[in-house]
Amino acid sequence: MEKISIDGSDVADLAQLIAAIVRCIAPDDPGAYFGWDLHSFGDCLRGGWLGVPPCEIEVRNAEHMC
Repeated sequence: MEKISIDGSDVADLAQLIAAIVRCIAPDDPGAYFGWDLHSFGDCLRGGWLGVPPCEIEVRNAEHMC
């Protein structure tokens, strides 16, 4: 199972959440993105962009997210 971990204290809105996820899954490609909305992200999860499904996303410091 693919697992990524993001820091919720760096996330104040949807754009920052998406940017944090992209940094985890494509750290060497700062221009990478999957569409900047949750529908596109869902497509990536089902389509295996994060590896072979299922995948797990851990959010550390989630209490700091707005």
